[in-house]
Amino acid sequence: MNFEKTYSTDQGRPYLRIQYHAMDDYLVVEWLGYVSPQFVMEGSNAIIEAAKACGTSQFLSDKTTVQGTYKKTNQWLEEDWFPRAIEAGLRFGASLLSENIFSQMSSKDLEERVQGGGMIYKNFHDKEKAVAWLKEKKLEMSH
Repeated sequence: MNFEKTYSTDQGRPYLRIQYHAMDDYLVVEWLGYVSPQFVMEGSNAIIEAAKACGTSQFLSDKTTVQGTYKKTNQWLEEDWFPRAIEAGLRFGASLLSENIFSQMSSKDLEERVQGGGMIYKNFHDKEKAVAWLKEKKLEMSH
């Protein structure tokens, strides 16, 4: 199945692109620029819908171009989104860190918040390592 969708703000600026990589069975979620709390929530909900549509248990959240903090939404992600994502079948999330220090701090805070739940969520600086980790987890699940 092919899946590719871009989400935009009310002003028409793209803030999120989701693609399904069928060969390796994971979603690539690319966050773009500054993303307001409203759009973090809307975009995160779109990830769940895409995962359900594609039947995948993994996603790569590419935050390399994200600007600013989204720490305000981390509590919502932890308490609301992660339980629903797990219920939808997501088990592994790899997050590529932004160059922006405030975004990095938010990502690290989120990683710490969700440890020990039903999904393993891990931050990476390197895309190849993140993809290799997802592939490794997929192999572990199949055994």
